[in-house]
Amino acid sequence: MRRSGERSVILADVARAAGTSEATASRALRDDERIGVSTRAAVRAAAVELGYVPNAAARSLRSRKTHILGLLLEDLADPVNCQMAAGFEKAAAGHGYAVFIMTGLHDLKRENGALRAFVEHRADGIVLASCVSDPAEVYERVAPERVVFVQPDYPRLADGEGPPARGVLQSDDASGIAAAMRHLVDRGYSRIAYIGSGGGPSDLQRRAAAAAVLAGLLPTEPFRILDAGFAGWRNASEVAEALARNPPQAVVCYDDKLALALLDALRSTRIEVPGELAVVGFDGIAPAGQSHPRLTTIEVPSNELGSRAVGMLVAAARDGVMPASYAMPVRLVVRDSTPPRPAVVTVQQRTAAAETAPSTGHRR
Repeated sequence: MRRSGERSVILADVARAAGTSEATASRALRDDERIGVSTRAAVRAAAVELGYVPNAAARSLRSRKTHILGLLLEDLADPVNCQMAAGFEKAAAGHGYAVFIMTGLHDLKRENGALRAFVEHRADGIVLASCVSDPAEVYERVAPERVVFVQPDYPRLADGEGPPARGVLQSDDASGIAAAMRHLVDRGYSRIAYIGSGGGPSDLQRRAAAAAVLAGLLPTEPFRILDAGFAGWRNASEVAEALARNPPQAVVCYDDKLALALLDALRSTRIEVPGELAVVGFDGIAPAGQSHPRLTTIEVPSNELGSRAVGMLVAAARDGVMPASYAMPVRLVVRDSTPPRPAVVTVQQRTAAAETAPSTGHRR
């Protein structure tokens, strides 16, 4: 083993000790199957004996690759982002990449700083997830074939502009909202409200989809919108109070965090869930299946979004062009918070039913 003060062991030393060329030693240490088993074993033994540590910086200079991917998330405290990051890291490791993670907190200045750090560390590819950075501005600093946007939330989307045709991964929110609205109507709910979270692009797109679907299913019913503001789930108590003053029959929430906070806040009001109010969330985070009542939600494949983003970067590195943008399917998961609504029977209906019912008395 190398003692303190001695020069660093280099690949040439390992090759000399193993009786091979440097090229063969390099391939053997990468476990290249073109190198015989016995030679690979000899090279690895020599590396251990000499205390050789591969120089990643030198290797990256030769190959012009760092084998690092940058992942910019909105917030690591968000369960959705954690699921996405888990899928991303696992897929990256499978392709031989390390992952450099930073957060932007929906702050453009922070996002720019993170992007600068990724560029300075020469990340081979970058993924921006749920970020407000505009792709047109990002492309001025990073080549389009090296960056993927997952669930982008930049302002121009709120004006109806579509995302780039390549390098974007999104969930199919519109189809998920449509499935939730049809589910509620099929179960007897008609006065349905949407509870938003600050009016960002993704929020506006979901509420627009809800309004459009309800207008087609129940054209005479007014569509009500409440907004929890950018604080989202932290304002659930205020939303619960507003619902108590004028309760609808069902609500569709921007995300599961808001829906779960609302379930908790409604316990201090006179509204019972699901007896008097049905609640639907969005995202499919694990706590949605553990709440009381268990939450009906639109499940987004967040883990798969992360792994697919890696796949797009790998494909772009191989082919020289970024794959086409894609909308991931979502699915409605029906649970206890949206039971069939009991039919409301009026006094007149009960009287009419009693008059037409056959007599059960006995003749004398």
